[in-house]
Formats: sequence, structure tokens, C-alpha cells
Amino acid sequence: MIKRFFTIVLCLILILAASAFAAPSVFGETAGAVSGVSGDCQWSFNPDSGELRVFGKGRMADYEAMSYTPWYEYRKRISSVVIENGVTYVGEECFANCPINKYIELADTVTEVGSMAFSGNDAITEIKMSQNLEAIDYSAFSELGVKELTLPKSLKAVSVDAFLNASIESLTIPDGCECVFDSSFEKCSLLKNVYIGNGAVISDSTFAYCKSLKKFTVSSDHSDLSAGNGHLFNKDKTKLIMYCNGNGATTSTLSSAITELGDYAFSSNPTLTSITLSKNLQKIGSNTFYGSKIECINFTGQSLKQIGAEAFDYTPWLRSQPEGLLYLGTVAYRYIGESPETITLKEGTLGIGDNCFKKQTALKSVTLPSSLLHIGRYAFSECESLSDVILPDGLNTIDEAAFNKCTSLSSLYIPDSVTALGERFLYGCSKLKSVRLSENITELPRWGFAFTGLEGDILIPKSVTKIGWAAFHCANGTMTVTIPNPLTEIEDSDLSCFGWHTTVRAYKDSPVYDYLFNPMRGIPFIPIEGDILGDVDSNGVVMIVDATYIQRHIAGIPIPYTLNETLADTDEDSTVTVMDATYIQRWLASLPTNDNIGKPLS
Repeated sequence: MIKRFFTIVLCLILILAASAFAAPSVFGETAGAVSGVSGDCQWSFNPDSGELRVFGKGRMADYEAMSYTPWYEYRKRISSVVIENGVTYVGEECFANCPINKYIELADTVTEVGSMAFSGNDAITEIKMSQNLEAIDYSAFSELGVKELTLPKSLKAVSVDAFLNASIESLTIPDGCECVFDSSFEKCSLLKNVYIGNGAVISDSTFAYCKSLKKFTVSSDHSDLSAGNGHLFNKDKTKLIMYCNGNGATTSTLSSAITELGDYAFSSNPTLTSITLSKNLQKIGSNTFYGSKIECINFTGQSLKQIGAEAFDYTPWLRSQPEGLLYLGTVAYRYIGESPETITLKEGTLGIGDNCFKKQTALKSVTLPSSLLHIGRYAFSECESLSDVILPDGLNTIDEAAFNKCTSLSSLYIPDSVTALGERFLYGCSKLKSVRLSENITELPRWGFAFTGLEGDILIPKSVTKIGWAAFHCANGTMTVTIPNPLTEIEDSDLSCFGWHTTVRAYKDSPVYDYLFNPMRGIPFIPIEGDILGDVDSNGVVMIVDATYIQRHIAGIPIPYTLNETLADTDEDSTVTVMDATYIQRWLASLPTNDNIGKPLS
């Protein structure tokens, strides 16, 4: 009996000892808690309260999808998430589409929230942001259900669509938050009030398609932005960045001070049907009125040069227009229907809108007016029959992919008035054999001449200081590209800048000599030894333009460069006269002249 008594007592002592030294549960008395590991951290889930906590030090793991997370089987029961002190990073897809309907807490040690980490949590009512948060990645809080949101001023990077389709109604970007917001709050259809503190960088697309906006308030200390009548402007109110599309107005008259309407400025406006544009308007951005109810546009201005892509798409105004070339003010905006083979734009036209003639496969010839200043993005893209284009003197800019895949175009002369060329502006013009470049461009754009048929001598103007990557990639003609000395950069990439049958000529002291002469690149290379007699523009080749520059200099007509009289003195009589130009012309025609022309100076 005594032995049995002592046995029972011993068992009780062992049980008590075991319970005394057992590891305490994160959730106290809850016996059903589950736990595990995520990256550098641990996690534990309390099924009774629905709270999931992440603790430890360092970064959580990234997941390809929420279904790969270790708490996936409990996802329908997670109602709140607490990221504890010590955790620095919330992994991608960690809590995507969980039915979190209470709160999210991010400790102040968290500096980054990964892509789609909390996306799809439209029922959440409260969020506590880390006050040291620096980065919010792609779609991290898309469809967030929180009504009021104040961002931490520590933010440095907020990715595209970070809060896409969120239910936010009131947003505060605090003073001192020096962060770029690009499409960050797109389609936040309930957003009404926004405060923007000094330092925040707002793009045209930050609040795209936010159709309930009623009031912007901007810090008076902001260097680039201002607010007026609730709308968002640049500092001097010459650009309307975002109209308050939820103010209920049916008509609007814009201030004459406005010269530019930002991308998406009136997009998805549910009530505005009539607008009077500023008579001084020069640019309408992309998607500016996209999906709005606009029916009537009053505009008498004579300064409009640019209209962006889809500026009026899905509006009653555009749907009511007849077939043919549609103008808005001084811009040829869009050809509606199928174009004829030849088109002549009227004199006084200042710009051709983005996509204006895109995929007009019947178009063969276009006559452009002398007044033209701007050709928009994709303006003639994929006009596969277009073979005849003469760009007028006075044209300033040719935008991205303007003549992309015009597969019948064989040559193009770009006048010296052009100062900027957009990326891929001649991409895929497979029959393009020759191009003359403006002497006033400073950069050859990325993919600018890729997949063309360029052949012969291609002279890069002295004004060019940079060649963008893949500029001549897969250009399949046999050509020689001559690079002037002022050029300082060839943008590197995994793709060859030059075509398969391209030879490059450059001076030995060129800043890009080492790039070109690298045997690994396999670029056939001809070094230019030094200054060449008759090479007036110092591009390494004597051409008819050198004779022209001499003639213009003698006549007192400006030329792009200061004339090098030593190189221009082709008869070597110590004076520059019209005879020197004649000597170059004779040399090019293989007629008797000075045999030193075309040779390096001794």
C-alpha cells in the first residue's frame, strides 16, 4: 500500500515538473496553435482568434503563390496578421487573398513589403504601417479594404499598382515623404480626398481612373505641385495633372493659363459632358479623357502640337465623329476608317497625334505641311505600303516608333530642324536603305534603326554624343558607320549595337574606341588616323556636304560647326575660297584635283 502511494506521488511530481519546463505557447493557454518557419523567421497561428504572428529576426520567404505558403491550409481562418519586431521583410504572396477582416500590424523593423504580399484583402478594416517602411513592391496592397491610409514618411520606393483597386477614401502622403508614386493608386474608385506633403513625386498616372476624387490638398512648401479648386496642378498651374473627377460637374471651362493636360487627367469622369479647353493649350496627354462621358469639346486655340494615345478613346465625343481625318485644333488626331492611298495634311497643322495613321495599310504617300512641328508615337506605325514621306524643314521631334514597321519605306531625309528622335522610330523598316540624320540630334535612340535594310555609308553627326543600345541591331544591309569624335557613349547591352554586315569607322582617340575594338564584340573596325584634308565636318569622311559647308561659310550662311579652315583649304593656298568647295566636288567625281584630299594631314 505504501509502495503504491509513493508510486502515485512520484508520477505526480514528474507530471508537474514536465509542465513547469515545457516551452510556453505563443498564444498562452491555446492548445490548438500551429507554427513553422518562413525564411529567417518563425510563424504561429491561433485558430481560436484567427491571428497569425510572424516573429524572429530577418526576412520572410518569398512564395510563387499563396498556395505555396506553410499556412495555406489555414488561410480561410486567418483574420488578422501581426509582423513582430525583428522581422525586416514581408515576402511575396505571403497573405494574398486571405480573408483578413480585422487588422494588419507591421512592426517598425519592417522596411519592405514584397510583391502581392497582402493583395486581395478587401475586407480588412485597419492597418498599422511600419514607421521605417522604405519600399512597397508591386501590388503589395492591391484591393486593400482600409478606408483611411496615412503612409510613413520613411518611404523611398512605391511600385506600380501598389494600391491598385484599393478601397481607400482618404489618403495622406506626409511631409518629408520623398518618394516617387507611379500608378501607385490606379483605379482607387472610392478615393475622395488626398493630401500631398512636400517631397512626394507624383506622376500623371499616380491617380489614374480615380473617378470619385473631390479634393487635393498640397503642402505650400512643395516645390513642384499645387492645388486649385481641389484639382492637382504643377507649381505654376500651367499643367492640370488631375481633375477632381468626383466633383459632380457636368461642364467645365479651363483657365487660359493651362498649356498641358496630363495623362489620365479626366479619365473615367462619370459626369462631365462638356468642356472648354484653354486657348493656349499645347499638349493633351495619353488617356486624358479615356472612358469619360465627354460629348462636347470647345476649342479655338492655335498652339496645340501633341495629343497622346487613346486620349479620347471610349468617349461619346469620339464615337460621334464621321470617317476621315479628325482634327482637334491644329493637330491631326486620328484617321477614322480606312484611309486612301494618298493624304495631304492641311497647312497650319502643328502636330500628328499618337497612333494617328497606325495600321493604315492602304496608305502609300503622305504630304506633310511646312508648319508641322511634331510627329507622335506610332503615328505611321505598320503602314506597310507607305513609301513616300518628305519631312518638312521646321519639324522638331519624331516620337517613339513613329515609322515602326513601315516595310515599304526605302529612304528618309531627316532635316536639321529635328532635335529628338524616339526609340524604335524606324524599327523594322526592312526595305529602308538610306537615311540622312539631322545635324542637331544628340542621341541615336534605342532600337532606332534595328531590323532595317540600311546599307552604304551612314554618317553619325558630330552633334551625337550617345548611341542607345541595339540602335543598329540586326540591320541587315552592308554598311559602314562612321562615328565622330565627340561621341562619348555607346550604351551597352547583351545585344549587339550594330548589324551583322556593319563596319565601323572611328578615330583612335575616340572615347568609345575600346568598346569598338573589343575582339569579343566581333565588330569589323577601321581606325581613322587623324584629321583628313577636305573633311570639314570632321566625321572621318570627305563628302559633298563638306563642299556645301564651305559654300555656306563663304556666303555667310550659318553651319552647324565652327569651320576648320585648315581642313577646308583643299587647294592648300592658305585661304578658304569657293575653289576649295570645287576641289572637293571634283575629287568626289574622280576628276583631277589635289591628291592630298581624303588623306590625313601630315
